[in-house]
Amino acid sequence: MAPLPPGVDPAALNSDPPRPRFAAPAFSGRRPNGEPWTSAELVSDRPTLLLFLGPDCDGCLPFFAAAADPVSAGLTDGEAVVLFLRDGAGDVLERCAEGVDVVLGVEPFDALRVVGKPFFVVLEQGVVLTEGVCFGLDQVRSHLRHARDGAGVTVIRLDEP
Repeated sequence: MAPLPPGVDPAALNSDPPRPRFAAPAFSGRRPNGEPWTSAELVSDRPTLLLFLGPDCDGCLPFFAAAADPVSAGLTDGEAVVLFLRDGAGDVLERCAEGVDVVLGVEPFDALRVVGKPFFVVLEQGVVLTEGVCFGLDQVRSHLRHARDGAGVTVIRLDEP
């Protein structure tokens, strides 16, 4: 596939109408210090970027760095960013800068049907605005911009009828 010309927004190429947004299921995990965590902590009137990363994922590396300073990385306008790691990813915690919000566990991955990494979900007030595989910072920035503008981005999940 040929690269897109400079200035072309990949998310804008989607000609399908936005699908209805849907409520995120409740799920839980734990903080690296062992304290319990629930998705109720994500309810906000501003979009929250959830990044599902892993230790065996080269494509995840730029997102560990961006999570440390998401505003400078262009990922947020001050919205919250939460990193999700599966249980057993303790060694990857070293990649997480001090102050990065991290949740551990399998349940968040299962509840939001995340089967591959890196993956992102944008939530606002418990509603999924957009989601997808992270193909790079530019692509995630584009999806976030559309979510902030209320346009959303149609994402077809392979497990849908």
